[in-house]
Amino acid sequence: QRELDIELSRSRLIASMFGRAVHRPRVGRFELHEHLGRGGMGTVYLARDHQLERDVAVKVVDTRHLGATTRARALREARGLARLAHPNVVTVFEVGLHEEFVWFAMEYVAGETVRQWLQRAPRTASEILQVWIAAGRGLAAVHAAGLVHRDIKPSNVLIDDHGRLRLIAFGLVRESRSGRARSPARAS
Repeated sequence: QRELDIELSRSRLIASMFGRAVHRPRVGRFELHEHLGRGGMGTVYLARDHQLERDVAVKVVDTRHLGATTRARALREARGLARLAHPNVVTVFEVGLHEEFVWFAMEYVAGETVRQWLQRAPRTASEILQVWIAAGRGLAAVHAAGLVHRDIKPSNVLIDDHGRLRLIAFGLVRESRSGRARSPARAS
């Protein structure tokens, strides 16, 4: 991830100094444009899918310190997310390996986190309840797919510019041992 950040910074510096387009780092077919954030499990970049002409978010999870079995499990979990289709869960388009990193490309959601939404203005109990009902619907879909999120919090839920809510930050998702979802309390 650090190498990708350095390569991205270098390309931006050259473009600003010399006013010309430069090679941007790629993960799979996705051209990285901007660092969006870093969490405990990985780094997220704004990227461009030139094949489909759309912006995406690419999460890169550093699995270098993990064994091959754990890396394969992380890739399997990302594939599980890619099979999930629900209006309250960010859509995963593609998953893969880049060197020793597991990555997944997902829909880019322009908006703010629930944490930012709560801090921006006073909210009524009804507004807050509606947000968490939508999050619960997404979480139920994740569990129905046999996955456990394990990190639901206001900073891991996005509200897009049209008011639609999406669960994000699936770095801690894992399959339940039975292939069926377990409650978050028991998954810890």
